[in-house]
Amino acid sequence: APSATPASVCAGATLHLNAEPVAGGTYSWRGPGGFTSTLQNPSIANAQATNSGQYCLVVTLSGCPSPEICVTATVKPLPVVTVSPPTVTVFVGQTIQLGASDGAGATFSWTGPNGFTSTLQNPSIPNAQAINAGQYCVTATVDACPSQPVCVPVVVIPPPIVTNNGPICEGAALQLSVST
Repeated sequence: APSATPASVCAGATLHLNAEPVAGGTYSWRGPGGFTSTLQNPSIANAQATNSGQYCLVVTLSGCPSPEICVTATVKPLPVVTVSPPTVTVFVGQTIQLGASDGAGATFSWTGPNGFTSTLQNPSIPNAQAINAGQYCVTATVDACPSQPVCVPVVVIPPPIVTNNGPICEGAALQLSVST
């Protein structure tokens, strides 16, 4: 009997079709999108949704064809994740708020600087410091199929530094300066 392993794959993976060996037999597979093969165990690399459907096999032995036996294979689409906003800018001490969106049922995985990880859809980092600046990347997984990672740059702006030329003598000019 034919089988597909796995019977359900994520888009971009390889779909393997399998048949039990028949000594002296020849194999004839047909399937969606005009797929044909004479291999016992053909594979479809980089499978896409258009490869979903029934794959049917006939084994011919000594000129006699077997009844056609079919197996169903499903190629699941990859989710597409988006981030909002596309760049995050905060001052030291403020909260970094990250946001991701995708279709219903997604689980999220964030990574970032300083060992940051989160499984929240919209994680936050309170009391931002310079070590929190950098790229934060997220993937969404739906039905065991992960999206491509999407990254958002986070900029943490240090507070301005105010300096003066003091102490000064009475009557002298006090000069103040602020770093930007």
